[in-house]
Amino acid sequence: MTLQAQLDWLKSAAITLPDAEGVSRALALVASGAPNDELFFGELKDAAWLPVLERKGYFSKPLVDQTQPDRRTIFRNRLPLFALARFSETTPSQAAAILLRMPLSAVQATADQVLRCLTKLRDRQAITSVRPLSVYLAETTHRATAVWIDDLLQDWIKAGAQMEAVGILRAFVGSTVRSSFEDQPRLDRHWQLAEIDRKLVDHLANVFPQEIAHIYFEALSRWAAMRRAPEQTDERTPWDSHVIADPARDSPSSFWLEDFRQAPSGSRDLEETLATRLYAICAVAFGSGDGPKIAHIESLLRSDRWELFARLRWQLYAEYPDSTLEFARRDVLEVLPHLGRFDYLHGFEFAQLLQRHAEKHGNAFLNIDEARKLIDTVFAGPVDEDGKLEPEVDRERFWRKQLQPLEALLTAADKQRIQQDRPISPNDYKPFHRGEARMIEQVSPVSVGALAAKPDADLWQFLNTWKPGNRREKPEWWIEESVDALASTLAALIERDPARFSLASKWWEKIERPEMLHRILDRAAERIAGREQKGAEVTEADLATWLALAKWVVAHATKGEGQSDSSDDETEPVWSTRATARFLEAMVKTQTAVTPQQRAMVVQLLRLIVQADDPRLANRETAMMNDWLTTAINSARGNAMQAILDVAVQQHEAEKAVEPWVFETIETRLRHPDESPALFALLGSRLRLLVFLFGDRFKPRPELLFPEDRPQHRDAAVLAHFKYDNPMVGVINTFPGLIPAGLALAAEATKSEKEQRSPRREFDSRLGVHIAFYHWNASFPTDQVGEAALDRFFALAASDTRGSVIDQIGSAFEKTTEQDVSATVRERVMQIWERRFGQILGVSQGAADASTDYQEELAAFTDWIRCECFPLDWRVRRVISALNLLTSGPRPYRLVKFVGEQRDKPERLLSMLQVLEALVRQPSDEVRWAMQEKDVRPILERAFESPIPEVRTQAEATLELLLRQGFLSFLDIGKPVVD
Repeated sequence: MTLQAQLDWLKSAAITLPDAEGVSRALALVASGAPNDELFFGELKDAAWLPVLERKGYFSKPLVDQTQPDRRTIFRNRLPLFALARFSETTPSQAAAILLRMPLSAVQATADQVLRCLTKLRDRQAITSVRPLSVYLAETTHRATAVWIDDLLQDWIKAGAQMEAVGILRAFVGSTVRSSFEDQPRLDRHWQLAEIDRKLVDHLANVFPQEIAHIYFEALSRWAAMRRAPEQTDERTPWDSHVIADPARDSPSSFWLEDFRQAPSGSRDLEETLATRLYAICAVAFGSGDGPKIAHIESLLRSDRWELFARLRWQLYAEYPDSTLEFARRDVLEVLPHLGRFDYLHGFEFAQLLQRHAEKHGNAFLNIDEARKLIDTVFAGPVDEDGKLEPEVDRERFWRKQLQPLEALLTAADKQRIQQDRPISPNDYKPFHRGEARMIEQVSPVSVGALAAKPDADLWQFLNTWKPGNRREKPEWWIEESVDALASTLAALIERDPARFSLASKWWEKIERPEMLHRILDRAAERIAGREQKGAEVTEADLATWLALAKWVVAHATKGEGQSDSSDDETEPVWSTRATARFLEAMVKTQTAVTPQQRAMVVQLLRLIVQADDPRLANRETAMMNDWLTTAINSARGNAMQAILDVAVQQHEAEKAVEPWVFETIETRLRHPDESPALFALLGSRLRLLVFLFGDRFKPRPELLFPEDRPQHRDAAVLAHFKYDNPMVGVINTFPGLIPAGLALAAEATKSEKEQRSPRREFDSRLGVHIAFYHWNASFPTDQVGEAALDRFFALAASDTRGSVIDQIGSAFEKTTEQDVSATVRERVMQIWERRFGQILGVSQGAADASTDYQEELAAFTDWIRCECFPLDWRVRRVISALNLLTSGPRPYRLVKFVGEQRDKPERLLSMLQVLEALVRQPSDEVRWAMQEKDVRPILERAFESPIPEVRTQAEATLELLLRQGFLSFLDIGKPVVD
């Protein structure tokens, strides 16, 4: 009997209990393990099987988990419970009875699945019967229970078993508190409790308010007791105690919730969850006005002397003064003699209590004598516990903080004495007040209209002298007025009123602050590039004005005025050409009509900027963000050089030649003894363009761009080329030393782990792709030189880098056909893998674990099956060979999808099934997830319908393997259709 036929019979037996002989046969198959047990328990529907399985111990004896050949672990002890969960819905009493008869050892071993069964119960009688079991599981700290407790509570509440849900909640809250003090606290339970509280406790609290209040109070009280024990000391923290006669209130000191009425968004701290919920429940009771209920809650909270409960009571007294006058008086009179002490400053809740009751009840809260005594006690302070004045405490602020809440009871003289006009914010009473995070916003000190209203003389003076104030002095501390924002306002004004700021007026000569002009040129560049809104068309007058302004800035900058190009430097004017260079670069690229004279001016200014000193590049020994190209494109010289190269391209397109000054400018900068590596990186990143424009000039002197006597500059050019440019045959013809230089850098990068983590290593995979490109294009002097370069690269590169190179080569040919690629290139690319695979195979055969270092390459090659330019039989053979060498998961998704896409090509069915079979043999969860029915089922069905016996035989073998690996959804494939 085939495996498929055997599984079919077992499936029918699971659906309907067979005779005694059939039962014995089925049990024997189930005992043999996967895939029989997976199918049986997955298909089990006849409840008559339950007593049979229980007698065999399937629910009472934890079974040994099985590790499959593909290294999957089958948790066999859970399989029977998967079936029992279904019976919990259909035969709840029978399922509940089995759960109750399970020994604790089995329950503990399968806690998550037992809970899953409990969640499926809807019968009230069955739910009531398993309540002790549910409470037991809620009290455990098993990692798998927390999520299921959430589901269990939701399902039982929907089923009307609310009292049972309260019992589960009590047990779970208690176990969560206990787990907080384990050697490895279960923080995930804190999060789960917060979720349960957010979603479910509101409903339970409305039905059982006192029960839920007791649960949360007892949990907090227990948390405090457990926290208090290890940290009990004689030291007292000022904000932890308001009642000197009660030393218990100063511990624990870790609770820092600033407002019971609102927990911080996203908070999952256990104490905050418990405290905010307890307050909410108590608030409902106090808000009801029910005297006995309020007295019960108040007595409960007062029964534990932890400071948290005192704070919680005071917040309730403050919120509900009508029903709490006597409670509030009691606490205030108790603490009154100590309110002159500096360590008895009011907390947030106590201050609210004083204010609300003083305003609501006046002298009924504190009579005249009591109020006077309190006020005089405060004015005698601040003192220490021995009654001595504390000279380091701000006395007037201490008075204000202690007496401001009692403003309704103060005399006019008292109010004057505490400087009532300097109020204390409620947040100032929060010792743990959280700040707020804001993005700093920069705004102009004036609007465009206000700036326009200023006469010219006032305008120039304001622009040249205005300085920002201190934003910290303002309530909206995140909003700051800045010179940069003022410059943007000026730019907007110039655009709105061009007549006032005409070319003839030379208005820019009145501005002494360079950053004002920089912002105008940035706006000009944006308008030229078309990034401004419609209606801001560039006019001839605009171009003329901007060019005159640019000339003015360059004239000042090239004189060396200023020490840096940071607009934050307010001590000295800085004439930077960065904004000018960006503007000129936009001018070069614009499609707007520009006169020959204007273009000549642009070129002249670009040359001046390139030749001038650049503060961003001068004396810089390290690159910005550890990348010299980033440094270059954030400098004036770098922007200007890019624009000059664009000018050269335009000249070549128009005249088929480039004017000599362009290369002379480049050569001058490269030979300059103080030139930065940044410029070398910029030119290296555009090496193909340089070869196209100036190949004949560079070829006899490659050291111009790659100077051996300046290794930092050479390396900057090499790195930038491989990281940011693509290969071109002419490149290594012009610079034959480029590949050896790249390999030398790769070798240097492997010397230390620190270098391996540096951005320099990013170029490795690009280097490998370049070498491969030159090899398949026969660009090296000989094939031996190319092969040696590839061998050297693979020897140096890390495994993930080698895999990336193989992947990128495959991607380059993925969308090509046989007609798109020449036979020579095709053969040379295939030979690259043949040679590399031979090396991997040789090492793998030489050492049992050697192939583990080549997993990335082997997995990456499997994607080459999509490269239609290579022969199908070669791709299939080589992909199967790679799969057979893999010891960890390949990249299955694209491979499976490709196999599925071939279903309508009968000539490919056999080879695709062979690939699929090789893939299924791999030990990987990813392979299991990738086996989507929509991809696999159609090609298997087509194969079973094939008239070719070899294809049908392969389909049977592949299906057998799939079923053996547990892909049971394919069980029906290949069967005759019954009408």
